[in-house]
Amino acid sequence: MKGSDNMRILGLGAHPDDLEINCGGTLARFHQLGHQVVMAFACSGDKGHFRIPPAELAEIRKQEAQEAAAVIQAKSIWLGYQDGEIVGESLQNRDIFIDLIRQVQPDLILTHSPVDYHADHTAVSRLVVDAAFMSTVPHLKTRYPALNDVPQIYFIEPYGGMAFQPDVYVISNPHIL
Repeated sequence: MKGSDNMRILGLGAHPDDLEINCGGTLARFHQLGHQVVMAFACSGDKGHFRIPPAELAEIRKQEAQEAAAVIQAKSIWLGYQDGEIVGESLQNRDIFIDLIRQVQPDLILTHSPVDYHADHTAVSRLVVDAAFMSTVPHLKTRYPALNDVPQIYFIEPYGGMAFQPDVYVISNPHIL
């Protein structure tokens, strides 16, 4: 990972709101420190409501996530999966994640913990871990060229903890302590 100057940070969540709730403050802090932040969403958030139809809900969630990204001047990227339909063991899905990582060229990736309550979260975690290393393999061809360095990966805390043992903490305002 580069020094503290001009890092590219990729927040990669399963659904719109996962990044905002679980690491939005950290992404905002990276922006405040002058780093480039990209927020990527694997799924559309289309199935997360009891009454709003999936297509309508997906549009609402996309708009909300884009507005949240704009607050910290982050670019937002959508991978286009529907909720509940992403599989972490698929080579096709892994290649999509490799291409995303190569496109963004992150120094650091924030994503879901591999131990989580939601299948979409664990699939995204698995795909990120597999794709991060594979993004440096030059003979694995995708739309973007291979990276020179494997990005660092940090896991965000799942809702409710789920046996998550953090060893890195981000304090956005050190004067609070």
